[in-house]
Parts: sequence; structure tokens; C-alpha cells
Amino acid sequence: MLKPNLLREAISAANAYLRMNPDSLAIWVSEGTIVSTGQKSLSHEYRYQTNLLVMDYPHNVDTVVLPVQLWIREHQPDLHFNPDLRETGVKFKVDILDNGTADLLIILQLTEAAIVTKKDSELIVTHRTEPPHDPYADVSEWTLDSAGEMVNTWVSQQLGGKS
Repeated sequence: MLKPNLLREAISAANAYLRMNPDSLAIWVSEGTIVSTGQKSLSHEYRYQTNLLVMDYPHNVDTVVLPVQLWIREHQPDLHFNPDLRETGVKFKVDILDNGTADLLIILQLTEAAIVTKKDSELIVTHRTEPPHDPYADVSEWTLDSAGEMVNTWVSQQLGGKS
């Protein structure tokens, strides 16, 4: 499974606090299924729940949620564009710790296709990327404005920007 690490990389790249405090970000897969194609090959699809936990976060939760949304557009676009999946595919919980910090848990339902081919006597696994569907593909620099206040800016690597 590649997506949990890709998610960590994207969130860390987009959020200066999490870059400086990497132990404040935990990502794990809590449950999943492996669905085979029912065909001759060993190709299959991983379907799993990924949990992203930001601990003791002292900033606006939008500074985490927006980079997650951007990541979803590229790596799991059906969570945005499929009417059934967008209702339940992304959930969250917030534990307000005090006046300045909170724990934020984002729960994502992800899928990942693994294509298995055979070359001579070797089995080769290739993880298929998601088909493109990104109206913001030409935007690489982002600014988050909340209630008239600029709270964060970043350059999005996954959308073609450079850090």
C-alpha cells in the first residue's frame, strides 16, 4: 500500500508546523480488505480505512483539512466526485484539549489497485495510479484565508509545484 505514505508526505510538505513537529502526525491503517479480480492473474484491490491523527495542534484545522482535500483530488478522486462516496468516504473527529490546541482525526476510505503481471518466473506488482480529474491542475501555490485572515500558504508538489 502506497497511499498512506503519500498522504504523510503531502501533508508534511503543505504544513510547516507538521514539518517541524513530525511526531505530531500519526497515520495508520485500521482495517481493510483485499479484493481479488476473480480472474487468472493475482491482481487485486486494497480497500482500507486510513486514519490521520494530528496531535496537540495549535492552528486552525483548515490548515490540515485543505491539504488533505487536495491530496484526495489526486490520489482518491472518487471521494470528491462520486456522490455516494463523498457522503461517507471522509470523516473526522476533534478533541478540543484546551483554548489553544486540539487533536484532529481524519478517517479516509481508500482503495488501491495492485496489478500483478508475470515475466518469466517473476511476479511483478504495479500499483495503478488514479485517473486524472483535477480542475486545479495548473494551480501550484495556495493561500488559505479564514474569516478574512491569511492563515497559511504553501506550494503543492503533487499538483506540479516546486518546494
